[in-house]
Amino acid sequence: MADSFAQDLEILRKFSVFCASTTGMDRIARTTSFVSKFVKSHYCSKAQFAEQSCKEKLNLLSKKLDNLSLNLGGFRRILRWSRPFYLGNNLLNIIENFKKAKTTAGKAKELHDIFFYIFMIVADINDVVGWLAFMGLLSNEKLAQKSLQLNNKLYVIECLIWLFYYIREVYNFQFNNKAFDKENKDHRFKAFNLKLSVVKYIIDAICAYNSIDAKFITPKTNSKIGLISSMIACYQSWPK
Repeated sequence: MADSFAQDLEILRKFSVFCASTTGMDRIARTTSFVSKFVKSHYCSKAQFAEQSCKEKLNLLSKKLDNLSLNLGGFRRILRWSRPFYLGNNLLNIIENFKKAKTTAGKAKELHDIFFYIFMIVADINDVVGWLAFMGLLSNEKLAQKSLQLNNKLYVIECLIWLFYYIREVYNFQFNNKAFDKENKDHRFKAFNLKLSVVKYIIDAICAYNSIDAKFITPKTNSKIGLISSMIACYQSWPK
């Protein structure tokens, strides 16, 4: 009984730590957003065959769910405002490592990371500009529209970059690593997490492309797989 109570307290402690972190808040907001999209798609399919009075209620619910998803998206953007500074600091460290690297392979790796971090900083700044324009804080509708279109394309590219990165990590860790031991619990756990990241970024790339071409997959499919991706992200960010 005491052990069970202690385990419950530990779960609550981890949950509070998760919710208090910026990453945790972002994960919860994204998960809730995809839940709202799934509920909306479910009721939208029902509204087609409902009576007029019921259809009006379902349409009203659909609008509320849209607003919830929109507000959560804005909240997540606010959480990411400081990320360009964090990435910029990392970029400076990578540039220093590039200068110190003596081998061609070492320089190539650092150069790859430099370009990737520059891309991430540009994408995040564009995201902030688009959000400010969308909120009316920048009175330029064309800027808002262009920023949104560019943001969706940049997100697709970002997902693909991360996808290829984790595919390479899985190969290097599990198949090109003599020290890898299938019987080692820590090794198996790390390999499992890397494979989960591959699955997550495959899903994210599909959802990101769907924001460019809305007919690529149905709204219900988009919300289902997006929810799976969000749950994976929550699991990976859960305090150990």
